[in-house]
Amino acid sequence: MLDEDIGILAIELLPISMRITHPIPDRASTCTAILQILSSLGFDRFVLAAHSYGTVVATHMLHSPELNPRIATVLLMDPIPFLLHLPNVAYNFMYRKPRWANEWQLWYFSSRDADVSRSLARHFFWGENILWKEELRGRPVAVSLSGSDQIVDGEGVRKYLTGEGEMKEHWEQGGLEVLFYPGLDHATVFDTKERRKPLLRVLDKFVRADEDGRLILV
Repeated sequence: MLDEDIGILAIELLPISMRITHPIPDRASTCTAILQILSSLGFDRFVLAAHSYGTVVATHMLHSPELNPRIATVLLMDPIPFLLHLPNVAYNFMYRKPRWANEWQLWYFSSRDADVSRSLARHFFWGENILWKEELRGRPVAVSLSGSDQIVDGEGVRKYLTGEGEMKEHWEQGGLEVLFYPGLDHATVFDTKERRKPLLRVLDKFVRADEDGRLILV
């Protein structure tokens, strides 16, 4: 971020952070807890940025009648909720037999972690976690997708959001902005400074446009 005075609230989800802890809270409990945090800090409006499983929590916040009005703008990176009714996410994360090094890394360190496995197998309901592009209307939204994402069908989500078959690394229309990285895997957009620059530029634009200048990371 260019402005060092921006207030940032980072929410950690222990059950998917390789911790031995209680089961992950359900949707209602999660939203209630976040609402209590915001109220205690006096956050009336904020910019919401989320990555991977955090985009599921972001979806819960967007669906919450109490939290939705407080969200000024949204940045979703490697988002899980789009096209969640299709088998890609569940199969790739939980059932696929790993073959390549990145798949073995995901399988060993994430898919087979005790609490992560419990969260996904016992507390993940696609009907609650899915996000449709029509629900993005009403505020500026940016989505960052990785073309070689081993969990999310990045190309399929890109086509769904843009409605276009031709691949563009940057697409923007009607308040929706899509950043597409053709050769990147899940979360590798954060690996280098050059890759992070477009995301920081979007966040900076969103925060500057919001008079409260507050950012929540999930």
